[in-house]
Amino acid sequence: MEWAQNFVEEFKDHLPAESRQNTYSFNLARVYRFQKKYDQVLELLQNVEYEDIGVNMISKMMLLITHYERNDHEVLNSFIESFRVFLNRHKNIPQQRRLSYLNLLKYTRRLMRLKPGDKAAATKLREEVSREKATIVNHEWLLEKLGEM
Repeated sequence: MEWAQNFVEEFKDHLPAESRQNTYSFNLARVYRFQKKYDQVLELLQNVEYEDIGVNMISKMMLLITHYERNDHEVLNSFIESFRVFLNRHKNIPQQRRLSYLNLLKYTRRLMRLKPGDKAAATKLREEVSREKATIVNHEWLLEKLGEM
């Protein structure tokens, strides 16, 4: 992660001037997400302008993870619903990609609803996510969270 952060910082000035700040903020937020610096992720993503639908969806995925990791469950519930509406409104998103993000939302909701200590329910959900992983964007994160239960 240190190498990735240094790379983002070092090569920032080599980016096209018109998209430099946007690209820098987005990629630094990605590094911070893996470093578990969630406050910085939120701060950086607030300043990203979403001209590309792919960048927008990845940013929303990072926000979903950030809100979950920060235990912002009320915010997360609202965010999941707004992300779902976003996915359904943008008809230019390929169907398979839309489905993989919708599945991330579905399984994140189910993850949030698990009762602490309910190992049987966590195991059942982990098995389901493992079976369906080809149709879930960032299934690795879901499996990681389920493994922590």
